[in-house]
Amino acid sequence: MRSVAPALRGLLVLMSARQLVVLGLAWQDATLDGPPLPRLLRDLVAHGAVTAVVALALLWQAWRLVDRMTVAQPFTVANARGLRRLGIAVLAGGAFAEAVRFAAETAMRGEGQPGWWWLPLGSAFVAFGRVVEHGRTVRADLDGLV
Repeated sequence: MRSVAPALRGLLVLMSARQLVVLGLAWQDATLDGPPLPRLLRDLVAHGAVTAVVALALLWQAWRLVDRMTVAQPFTVANARGLRRLGIAVLAGGAFAEAVRFAAETAMRGEGQPGWWWLPLGSAFVAFGRVVEHGRTVRADLDGLV
């Protein structure tokens, strides 16, 4: 069989004649009959592909929320609810992504280390949503006094 390296020379970096490196992941004997698709997918998942997809979705949601907060009043019910939703999405999405990554890493290496990056980040968004909601309440009380 012929090697896939000549066809993808612009996208791939070859470490040696028999090793293929894509996005920092190395596969030995990278030919057309090389690494089977399940192993390739497991390696990509173990190296954070699911985490990257979840992170992009969360960044898009956060960008929309910040854009909405800068256009209108920051202390609104919708913004507080949006921050809490973003926090819950970070907690759920981060837990899911890390569980999938941990399972793939354990399957690949026989052992894995769980990541907990999502727990403080999601909790911070939920707490900040509560702060915005409290700020809205205080602002309404002050508007009633003035």
